[in-house]
Amino acid sequence: MPDIDVTAQQAEAPPPRPGLSAWLYLALCVIAVGHVFWEPEGWRIFTVALAALFLILEFNRTTVLQRAVGYGLGASGLLLAAQADLFLPVLLDGIASSLKFLLVFFAVAWMQVPAKTSPTLMSARQFVLDQPAGRRFLILGYAAHILGAFLNLAALTLLSDMVARPKDRQLKDRLAVALMVGFTSASAWSPFYVSVTVVLAALPGLKWVDIALPGLVMGFLVVAVTALIDRLFVRGARPRPAPGPKVENANWRKLSMLLGALMISVIALETIYHLSIPVVLGLLAPPFAVIWLFISLGRRHEARGLPRRVVSSLPNLRGEALIFIGANMFGTGVSRVLDPEAVAGLLNIAAWPDLAKPLALAMFIIVIAGIGLHPVVLVILVGTILPPEVFGMPPVVMALVMLGTWGLSTTSSPFSGTTLVVARLTGENSFRLAWRRAPLYTLAGGLVVAVVATAYWKFGTP
Repeated sequence: MPDIDVTAQQAEAPPPRPGLSAWLYLALCVIAVGHVFWEPEGWRIFTVALAALFLILEFNRTTVLQRAVGYGLGASGLLLAAQADLFLPVLLDGIASSLKFLLVFFAVAWMQVPAKTSPTLMSARQFVLDQPAGRRFLILGYAAHILGAFLNLAALTLLSDMVARPKDRQLKDRLAVALMVGFTSASAWSPFYVSVTVVLAALPGLKWVDIALPGLVMGFLVVAVTALIDRLFVRGARPRPAPGPKVENANWRKLSMLLGALMISVIALETIYHLSIPVVLGLLAPPFAVIWLFISLGRRHEARGLPRRVVSSLPNLRGEALIFIGANMFGTGVSRVLDPEAVAGLLNIAAWPDLAKPLALAMFIIVIAGIGLHPVVLVILVGTILPPEVFGMPPVVMALVMLGTWGLSTTSSPFSGTTLVVARLTGENSFRLAWRRAPLYTLAGGLVVAVVATAYWKFGTP
């Protein structure tokens, strides 16, 4: 792997000076970490003021769709709360509890910079790009899964060339689906995906270590089964593929040590100090990103400017912040006015067999998300109006279904960020990818999620 051109990097213009919006977002992240250790009187009111000012300053920079979803959800939650004379509590609690989501986005932003030009990751990327026909779908899916689990959106950037290169339309679509399914299936277990934070918040009492291992198994099986579906029903029989590059060429040992150290640190802080995953990531990501740059060949000079670069980029998270604040306020409002027992009685859930519940929940989330409803809304809504004790399912099993279908539902939605990014990379229409190419894979993946969750329910839970 050639050295990175240090001279060219040093000649780059310094990042812009952080503006007011950047400092407001940073202040919200500091509060998100700080309130775990200290909760002064009136901190929620102060938080609402900071969040409101951030959204006002960034209003014109959010898209029409983001404003419609974010403000629509928030207004709906507050309207429900107002009818029950709970407007102020829902406003304060809804925004305060949204801080954990902002903190996850903050942590991911730190990881993007060192990941994009890491020599080790460039080597891993080349290993994937050099795969011959016949195993590209499977290798790309697992590469997107593993790298995405630690690097989030940076994994899409690293692997996008494999999707953009082919001229054959069917091959390009297949690889696009492999990239999407591999990347999104990591949401079943990776703490760097906001799905874990949302699901653990919707199902209080669970910890990340409760779902990490079965979620990992579930994610790996989803990739394997979708690759099998592709081989049997889409790609068809082909000659035996030529030998591919050796694994050693990708420098997997160094990559495994780097990412393994991060995961061990996450597990240690959560289990020993009983900190939530967002707080753990908020504490670990900044020093880890700086250390990564310091130990990367020819990149030490970048470490000094990394904090300013990251803080300057925080306003770019405006869309995510708006949607997740709105969704959380909606969920908070719904939880105060709807009776779960009444909803369960209306659906006659008591008469459902146990084996049907994980499958019904998985397919509901995938299908409804496919028509455009973001999974964050579905997870918060289901966790609010049909909690595990009402749905008749152990919390960890419900969590596994929600996590496993979160990624699949974003793949089946033409409006999700992942589908839109991959559609742009391939030059294809997002509706065609989500509604024509993806359903066979996502519905098969949903069946895998339901089977794994049911098996864990019947054989794995105490």
